[in-house]
Amino acid sequence: DSLEVSPANLMAPTTRAGKGSGVSADETLRDNSKLVWYFGFGSNMNPKVFGPTSGRDRKVNPKSTRTGKVPGWALRFNLKVFPLLEPGMGNIIQEDGAEVHGVAYQITENELDEIYSTEGGDVGTGYIIQPLDFLGYDGSRLTVKACYCPPDRPAVRRSLSLPSKRYITLLRDGARHWKLSTRPTARSSRRTLAGLPHADV
Repeated sequence: DSLEVSPANLMAPTTRAGKGSGVSADETLRDNSKLVWYFGFGSNMNPKVFGPTSGRDRKVNPKSTRTGKVPGWALRFNLKVFPLLEPGMGNIIQEDGAEVHGVAYQITENELDEIYSTEGGDVGTGYIIQPLDFLGYDGSRLTVKACYCPPDRPAVRRSLSLPSKRYITLLRDGARHWKLSTRPTARSSRRTLAGLPHADV
């Protein structure tokens, strides 16, 4: 757990194809046989939300999974996508000394496109696909892709919010399912998912 990756060494973010991107529809429909690693750090850690048994629109079939962390990034609840129902949804921010724990799923690029769409990436929320350096608990090292909303995007709150009880429960249950580390979600907060308070909505 002493391994660290400097945020300065992370690759630059990439955007997805969409309206006004200059990328054709044919190019957007990627080769279904090409596999990528997707990093789930929020509700997508929960099999009820994400995976082959999910009853939702994120029913994907990962070919493989890894549990681990991404150093240099922290979990924050700063997205106001549904402010009346979900005052603070999960996002990640760069933070020296922090680490965010989650699940790396090996999926097809078509499935990644679908995830990006269901996260609101095609409707102006400001999500991008961010490559990250992932360190598995088993010692593996992967380049993973996460749905990330940079701080200058309209969906990002300028101040942090608390998640709803419904939302934080999804994260806790997902972390428990995957037996994730109970280290703090961020060095500055010293809070684990289990100890994080929730908003009353």
